[in-house]
Amino acid sequence: MSTFLGVVADAQGENLIINTMYYHDMSSDKRAEIGVIGGTGVYDPEMLEDRRDVKVYTPYGAPSDMITLGVIKGRRIAFLPRHGGGHIIPPHMINSRANIWALKELGVRQIVASSAVGSLREDYKPGDFVLTDQFIDRTKNRPDTFYEGGQLCHISSADPICPTLHDFFYRHFL
Repeated sequence: MSTFLGVVADAQGENLIINTMYYHDMSSDKRAEIGVIGGTGVYDPEMLEDRRDVKVYTPYGAPSDMITLGVIKGRRIAFLPRHGGGHIIPPHMINSRANIWALKELGVRQIVASSAVGSLREDYKPGDFVLTDQFIDRTKNRPDTFYEGGQLCHISSADPICPTLHDFFYRHFL
């Protein structure tokens, strides 16, 4: 377990200091079970009720923006705009590790992320809703892991999509 001391601050600057080993002790209004990372076309946290903005500090630097906590149908949600407020961070400059770490700090166990991407299939048109079970990541020149050494390990990315979330979206949206 990490011993990094994280700090979560709300928009009014009231700080709550937490240790990642004890993040479950945070008050429920500063926790969420599901994270939504909005990308191109999904910017607005207005879908959330009882919204509250929080700032989360991570060992990887700042996330893309403050995280909006709120509720949808009784579920606690954390919303983070991938490209920052005002859509100002280009894809190659997104601090993905800070974004994921910040959501984990808030108790998030599942993340739903939208993406505007291309396809190798001509029958998929712009605006189509597509559920993937695999992808080709051509990202270059940025870290793509939390692992930085200390012990040799191999982490499989053979099945990168959560089957539970995939099945949920398949049953409810297709």
